[in-house]
Amino acid sequence: MSLSSKHKLMRIAAATAFAAALLASSTPALAQGTSSNSASATSTQTREQVRADIRARALQHILEVARRVVTRLQAAINRLTKIADRISSRIQKIKATGVDTSNAEAKLTIATNAIVTAQNSWNNLNNAFANAFNASTTRENMKKARDLIAPTVKAIREAHKALVDALKATRAATGSSNNPGHATSTASSTKQND
Repeated sequence: MSLSSKHKLMRIAAATAFAAALLASSTPALAQGTSSNSASATSTQTREQVRADIRARALQHILEVARRVVTRLQAAINRLTKIADRISSRIQKIKATGVDTSNAEAKLTIATNAIVTAQNSWNNLNNAFANAFNASTTRENMKKARDLIAPTVKAIREAHKALVDALKATRAATGSSNNPGHATSTASSTKQND
């Protein structure tokens, strides 16, 4: 989860909590001006109905944000899988030239296992979201969402680090630099016309 999406999630939670607190603090103003018990009972019912509506909307919002986060996490796992496939293909090409790629293959195996762990964590997360949000307060639901998402994010980060290590080992096997974006000049490209 990127830092900006964490901030967005925190801002949304804060706005929802602020709206709920504002509504809760303004409820005595709704009861002013009523003198009979029936009018007071009606305004209390109205307040409770408004609070229930706000809770339902907040829960719906939390579920929508959680669904988007789960989708993004799956997309990240898919990207890591594609990168692992590309590194594997590169290792096979290098191995075909006779270069020892055992270190790169070992690191890629570690990365692949980390991706599988991340996918399993995502599957658990997806199943847990189905019935996780039944708490009475928005704050408790937000905490549950964060607690459910954290292991998957950690597993994705570990898989990413393992892929970086595998890529470094692949580059070391070929003897290329760690800065693949910088091209080197060759004699044919620097030859001047006389």
